[in-house]
Amino acid sequence: MSSDCLPFLPPELEREIFETAAQLYPETIPSLFLLARRVHEWIGQIKYRTVTSIGRRSSCSFRVLQQAIRSNSRPLSFFGNHVQHLCVIDVTAEEELLEVLSACVGIRNMTVIHRATGISVLHRFAVLRPRRLGIYLEPLLKATNICRPMFTFVTHLDVWDLPFEEGHHITSWPPLFTLFPALTHIAMSESGVLPLGSDALALLTQLEVIVVTSSEPLKDLPPVDDVRFMYIPLESMAYPEYEVDWIAGTQGGTDFWARADAFVAKKRRGEIEPSSRCWIEPNDGI
Repeated sequence: MSSDCLPFLPPELEREIFETAAQLYPETIPSLFLLARRVHEWIGQIKYRTVTSIGRRSSCSFRVLQQAIRSNSRPLSFFGNHVQHLCVIDVTAEEELLEVLSACVGIRNMTVIHRATGISVLHRFAVLRPRRLGIYLEPLLKATNICRPMFTFVTHLDVWDLPFEEGHHITSWPPLFTLFPALTHIAMSESGVLPLGSDALALLTQLEVIVVTSSEPLKDLPPVDDVRFMYIPLESMAYPEYEVDWIAGTQGGTDFWARADAFVAKKRRGEIEPSSRCWIEPNDGI
């Protein structure tokens, strides 16, 4: 890395150029790091903005973030301020998850596919204030006295388990909606919501979008008379497809939430035919 490479542009403009390049083309970050020390400082924060299990699609990997935290090369406040998106699938140990979450307290978009039950991890969850959350919900619901603060600002909830007794579905969840006062979007398995009639859905007034994953052919599933309702194929939510989709959303692209919003908007305008269809087709332009 060159430390004496003199700039040809005003520092403010040069910084804006490099930060914009790093944001639009994150795959160039390793090369940009080598240009000059000042560039390394400017875009270092962008490197850690989005973290995934193995660093897919130019995101930072969980291990790289973990090593950076352990190196003490930056204060913990750096990671608290700059790690905004975290998607971790099957972390090997709760201790590793706890280590990262202890530093990354500013996460706004978090998916953790790990059945965290340790009291230390649950207390660490309670410090976070994500807006979007994908998680195994049952351990958190069993510790609502600890985790309740975490749910306060969640608008989009992707449920990876079925935190209710067999034979019950989403309408049996009054505690869920009191715990998530800002919730507008929810995604879950079909076994958590079907069969579900329009009268039952009408009770869920705070929800704007209800996404249901299914392993069955979408055309064989029962129609649901509610414009907020949409089916998506289960395979699109499997790893690694899910993580690729999630990363796209963090980079301003279209993820499954954005597609659901677009579908619901079209359905409200009467642009989905027949009106009873609850899934996206290629000619929908979504």
